[in-house]
Amino acid sequence: MNGYELSKAFYNFSANNIGTIKPIHGMLYFYIIDLNNRLDWVERISLPSYHTMSIIGVSSYKTYKNALEDLVEFKL
Repeated sequence: MNGYELSKAFYNFSANNIGTIKPIHGMLYFYIIDLNNRLDWVERISLPSYHTMSIIGVSSYKTYKNALEDLVEFKL
C-alpha cells in the first residue's frame, strides 16, 4: 500500500465508524505512516512511546497506549 491508499483506508474506516475514531487515532496513525516512510517502508519499526507522544502532542501514556491498541484492534 502507498500513502494515498493508507489515508483512504483510514478515512473510509472513520466514515464507516462514526464516533469510534478520535483525533488522537489520526495523529498516531499518520505519524506511524510518516515514520515508516522515512525508514523506507521496513517491515517492523520501533515506536518509542515518549518520543511519539511528544510528536503527536499527547502527555498521558495511558491515552497513547489506548489509541495504539485501538489502531491494532481496528486493523488499520
